[in-house]
Amino acid sequence: MRLLYPMRFTPEDGGFGVQGLDELSGAITFGDTLEEAQAMAIEALSGILASKLEHNRPIPRPVEVVGDDIRYVEPDPDVATPILLRWARED
Repeated sequence: MRLLYPMRFTPEDGGFGVQGLDELSGAITFGDTLEEAQAMAIEALSGILASKLEHNRPIPRPVEVVGDDIRYVEPDPDVATPILLRWARED
């Protein structure tokens, strides 16, 4: 199973702003190119989720969102694996 979280990619002057949705709205970053914005989004998302794991906070499950400005971002495997393990234990 892969964790794919929707994030909003917005064209801005000279690049792309990125922000997580709903409970992950604190994941905010920017990239000069779409590829750089995608890489920075992975780091921002992974950081937010790692903090939630470290502080034993609930991890939101990914939702499906449709929109021209939505791209799906997968967190770093070092963060995704413990999340999947936690959910398996909870289920």
